[in-house]
Amino acid sequence: MAEGVGGNDFSWLVEPIATGIELFGVAVILLTVAIATLGYLLALRTTDYGPAYRDYRARLGRGFCLGWNCSSVQTLSPLSQHRSLGKALACSASWC
Repeated sequence: MAEGVGGNDFSWLVEPIATGIELFGVAVILLTVAIATLGYLLALRTTDYGPAYRDYRARLGRGFCLGWNCSSVQTLSPLSQHRSLGKALACSASWC
């Protein structure tokens, strides 16, 4: 539970907001998959398989990074902020 100043519990406010932002992150990932796949299929009409596939992977990776960082908002609790930073750094180093 998140304890506010003076012992007030703000989890009733923070948890729905965090859940909404996490759902937004999932929506970003799903939308990215759809758009990247459509772009890949259209690129196959005019480009060879190799360059089209590399672009597809890059688009997917950027979308996953953005969606994953959005969905890590549950780390508003001070005890888990280091995990969010680690996820963001690992994601940006390997995908973006």
